[in-house]
Amino acid sequence: MTRTKSVKKLSAMLMCVAMLFSVMMISASAIDAASDYTATFSSWPSSHGTLFSGDAVVTNASSVSTVKVPINTSFTIYGVSGTIEGVTLVSGTPYLSADIVTEGSVKYLVVTCAESVSDEDFAPTLAFTISYSGHTSSTSGTLTLS
Repeated sequence: MTRTKSVKKLSAMLMCVAMLFSVMMISASAIDAASDYTATFSSWPSSHGTLFSGDAVVTNASSVSTVKVPINTSFTIYGVSGTIEGVTLVSGTPYLSADIVTEGSVKYLVVTCAESVSDEDFAPTLAFTISYSGHTSSTSGTLTLS
């Protein structure tokens, strides 16, 4: 085989590897809407009970990923009842919004972000507003998916 043919074959092989790598990077760049994720909030005390009541559901549309997690908004701490009144998005770009919405009898934490955010990089900082016994407080932490 001549040197020119060897160089052409090597170039073609390197181009194929580069294209495969590019496809892998593109497919890994967004949170996968086909996967089930477990949501975790970094600073939720176990004494408050379970924050999330199910898996996170992801939808991707118009360059935006929406992460929706069923949330328990009522809890008891040492015999005192409390409720989560709202949520604020503390971190900015690429995170767009955070809210608690009600669909039927189920409440959801809904966070939107740029579609380019991967599940490994998804980590918005949120602040929950909590009311109990006539007092209001806030707890901040990071939401992650696994």
